[in-house]
Amino acid sequence: MPQRTLVFNGDADGLLAQHQWQLAFPASSSEPDQLITGCKRDIALLQRVQAAKGDEVCVFDVSLDRNFGELCRVQQSGTNVRYFDHHRATKRDAINVLQLAAIFDAHIDTSAHLCTSLIVSDVLHRKHHAWAVAAAFGDNLPDVAYREAQALGLTPEQIEALRGLGHALNYNSYGPGVADLLFDPALIARRLRPYLEPWDFLANEDIVPRIQAARESDLASTRALSPSVENTSVRVFVLPDAPWAHRVSGEFANACSQTVPDQAHAIVVETGQRHASVSIRAPKQNPQGADTIALAFGGGGRHSAAGIDEFPLDDLPRLVDALNERYR
Repeated sequence: MPQRTLVFNGDADGLLAQHQWQLAFPASSSEPDQLITGCKRDIALLQRVQAAKGDEVCVFDVSLDRNFGELCRVQQSGTNVRYFDHHRATKRDAINVLQLAAIFDAHIDTSAHLCTSLIVSDVLHRKHHAWAVAAAFGDNLPDVAYREAQALGLTPEQIEALRGLGHALNYNSYGPGVADLLFDPALIARRLRPYLEPWDFLANEDIVPRIQAARESDLASTRALSPSVENTSVRVFVLPDAPWAHRVSGEFANACSQTVPDQAHAIVVETGQRHASVSIRAPKQNPQGADTIALAFGGGGRHSAAGIDEFPLDDLPRLVDALNERYR
């Protein structure tokens, strides 16, 4: 019997995109889905896919540029591939060629106001749209999330619940590896499975409160931080190589971009041996160019938010210069 594999980023957007899809197209009880995921920065996920002719692979919120070679390998085996993403995609011509094949179906939109869960929701005719609203909150798109929530006619209490869900799932995804996370994203995906509505998940599972408690403790550690670099265009914070710093980096970057919307931000978390990971946020008032800057340093992402996994700390002045040049 054909096997379905769901490949997804372990953050709120990837988790809730794949959840919408499995709600619309449930796996059979005799052939459960295979799940391939990881922490937020673990995005070269297609290398772990082993599929055969007639199998189906559905990919959510994972950079196609970083996985293009493995995508070709999987497709050449005769596997049916569906691909949903919103990250920078420079291989559009190659994608168009693959799209001609009946076994490849791509939905890639890099617009700054979209996340993958919203793309999936549109394909599914907004059937499970409340999950996409939570993902938009988690992906630092609060204006979009509030607009979509109001269009659904949600109460303020329901909107706040979705905001908490999105932020918690996104927060959980930050760390050097799955072992460093509060919850394995694959476990969260399995715990989500029975729930048609977010409210039922929140009422019956303890995942979100436990993440929120850890988040509050970690965020308290950021309150005394001062920027290592600050000017009218850019703020850069350097955090130590500590578990709380790895967990808080994305949330702290989002909070900085919300509270100081006219400046770009880089959150640099040391990883040892003069290296770091970097979370970049374009100014909220000019949400473009973060992906281009990250790409120049071996990273990637999307227009408004991007990251660098392996960043030499000696290159920090050059990164600051690039941010200043782009956002001056």
